Amino acid sequence: TVYRGPFTFRANGVDWWATGMALVALAALCVVIDVVTTVFARRTSGKPLSELPPFAWNSALAGVLGLLAYPALLVALVLLQCDRLLEAGRFVPESGGDATLWSRLTALLGHPQVAMLLLPVMGVVSEVVGAAAGRPVHGRGVMRVSSALLMLAGVLGWLAQATPVGAALAYALLPLAGAIMALATGIAVFHWLATLWGRPLNASPALSFALGMAAMVMTGAFSTLPLAFQPASARQVGTYFGVAHAHEMLFGGVVLGLVAALYHFYPKLTGRVLDARLGQVHFALTLVGAFVTFLPMHVLGLAGMPRRIHRYPAGMGWDALNSLASLGALVLLAAGLVFLAALLKARPVSEPAPAPLEPAGSPGPMLLAFGLALLATGTLLGWIAGTLGAGFVVFGLVRLLGDAKS
Repeated sequence: TVYRGPFTFRANGVDWWATGMALVALAALCVVIDVVTTVFARRTSGKPLSELPPFAWNSALAGVLGLLAYPALLVALVLLQCDRLLEAGRFVPESGGDATLWSRLTALLGHPQVAMLLLPVMGVVSEVVGAAAGRPVHGRGVMRVSSALLMLAGVLGWLAQATPVGAALAYALLPLAGAIMALATGIAVFHWLATLWGRPLNASPALSFALGMAAMVMTGAFSTLPLAFQPASARQVGTYFGVAHAHEMLFGGVVLGLVAALYHFYPKLTGRVLDARLGQVHFALTLVGAFVTFLPMHVLGLAGMPRRIHRYPAGMGWDALNSLASLGALVLLAAGLVFLAALLKARPVSEPAPAPLEPAGSPGPMLLAFGLALLATGTLLGWIAGTLGAGFVVFGLVRLLGDAKS
């Protein structure tokens, strides 16, 4: 028997996890409030919203989605702690609770989250494409509309989960949200290509990753279309087809876009430029590894392989494609090692970069401090955190020595 007095609790790992996640949700809510307030209330005096840079506009729209999504996650975690520590029974049917409430509250974050993550990254990619072409993105007004459509898809996904489980409205809204998301991403990719059309291009790693992001996002958008029809969605969403779609949108759309932004803004942030040849090798390995990893999952899903399993019976016909996907994951690992080499070979820019809003500084001290913090927390979190901390310490020392020599 565990005694639970008014101020006495006995917590285990799940309770600590829920408390930490609640703090993360609260912090994320504060961030989106800050972003939305900054864009709408603190922009340059007299500057209309129609003249905002793509990144600022998309970040504001993503912040609006965050205002819908993060409170639901925070409420779900608080109710979970009330159940576990105060025996409130909010998720226990025997106590008058609702067993489906947890999945519905967390889905209020999960469904808008795809659009919430894609919007800022698509804004950054617009900046990268415009810089490579030497002109603003083609059809800026239409691009703003496509971003608003993507936000609308997130809102529809949120509304679908806000309805009771099994309601007809949910079955209507989710396919509509998927179709709108495919339309919005297609519009954005079309205008990126129109911006680059007929222009002498700077074939930089940043542009390569931006185009790779566009290719993977369109692949994920095409796989959204079957999921937009309820019979196909009911059949495929619980299989590896859904896994492939989610990863093409999140890894292909978010991660590749962030890497494009990193190659583009790294000289402005640090005063150093990443090695271009290694950057192109990094891009080639990443794109090949991503397609080899995720494309076979579509076929596996159509063949009936369910998600969230770690082993399956022999003779199902899934072995070869699973091995191919594992090979693609190894290629992605090799791409990460090449990226690490590009970071280590970063050199000072040959010409002065535009003055940033804050003075540029070496990341060495920050990496060293972060590594030492991970080493300290490794005593609580285990050897994985300690190993990561040691890696950051070594990387920070290398950067400090490199900066001292230069």
